[in-house]
Amino acid sequence: MDLPELITFQIDRKLIDRARMKSVTRRDGSVSEFYEFSMHKLREPKHGHDYIVKQSVSKEERAARVEMPILGNGKAWDFGKPKAAPATPPPADDAPPQSDDAPF
Repeated sequence: MDLPELITFQIDRKLIDRARMKSVTRRDGSVSEFYEFSMHKLREPKHGHDYIVKQSVSKEERAARVEMPILGNGKAWDFGKPKAAPATPPPADDAPPQSDDAPF
């Protein structure tokens, strides 16, 4: 899998389900709060976007096929990477054989 150099995304913060926030107590006693998101690659890019962004679901929710709303979208960026050249087809088998006994 060839990953892009950079993926930018934007989300509508009003759509975030705040009940899904995770609180983590660090070793020093401070508390950090996190939201977890997932990016899903689109089969065909739309409107210049390559991904959609959703809030992540738990393992149990994934098994129950819970669908989260789309919060935003993302775009993949490759800076200066040369495009892969299309593969050249092998020579056809019906081509006349090359002879090494040419006089020149």
